[in-house]
Amino acid sequence: MLEDFSPNGFPSRIDNLKDMVLYRFGSTGVVQVLSKAAELLGLIPVFPVKNVNTFSSGTSGSNAVFRDCVLVKRSV
Repeated sequence: MLEDFSPNGFPSRIDNLKDMVLYRFGSTGVVQVLSKAAELLGLIPVFPVKNVNTFSSGTSGSNAVFRDCVLVKRSV
């Protein structure tokens, strides 16, 4: 059964995650899995930007760089 979320125990859970996964393996592996899946499916990640000087998506109030990603089929 899942435990109830407790904001008081959240910092210790983050420390446990860091110790058990990030320090031992360097990452969670999510990016590697997504990259390999895109490669196997013949897809290329494309990051649309509105401003090529800042690489921002143009969303008002957002400073995120390369925020959006679109997967495009590779042409042969």
